[in-house]
Amino acid sequence: TPAAVGAAPHPCVTDADQRMTQDVDRFTHNLAELIHRVVVVPGLLTYYTYRLTVMFGPVCPLACFVFFAVGATCNTLLIRRVVPLNYQQERVEGSFRLQHAWGRLHAETVALMRGQEAEAARLKAAFSDVAENKRRVVTSSLPLYVSAQWFTYLGSIVSYAAVGLSILYVDHASRNGISEPRR
Repeated sequence: TPAAVGAAPHPCVTDADQRMTQDVDRFTHNLAELIHRVVVVPGLLTYYTYRLTVMFGPVCPLACFVFFAVGATCNTLLIRRVVPLNYQQERVEGSFRLQHAWGRLHAETVALMRGQEAEAARLKAAFSDVAENKRRVVTSSLPLYVSAQWFTYLGSIVSYAAVGLSILYVDHASRNGISEPRR
């Protein structure tokens, strides 16, 4: 707790331990995902690229990489619209939490000054900002979600098609006496 380390908590922050726990949880989850993407994924990619090239020649992995580049480009263009809205969502949610904390801290003063209506209007406006921005986030995320799902679905088709066409090419080449790709 903040008092245990000698620092007094800020009067507006009442759930600091809970917030810190959530931040640590997010940090460790994101760190584990980063390590997976930096260590495991490149190793698998290198291994399977090598195996496909040895088995079917360079056409199969090249087709998969071109498809990946097209999908990544489309999703990158779509994600550029979503990221600023997610950032704004974090800001308006933080402001909303701060206004609630302020209301709890100053509840007696507001009641004595009969300012409940003004306080309620202020909180409703803050909630309206949160809800409106969340609507924008969902609306902007839909094309990104559809694109990501589309390329995920087509990715399996492309990979099987590349392998299948490579097998047909090798079979056709062996029947016509054309030298096969390296095995």
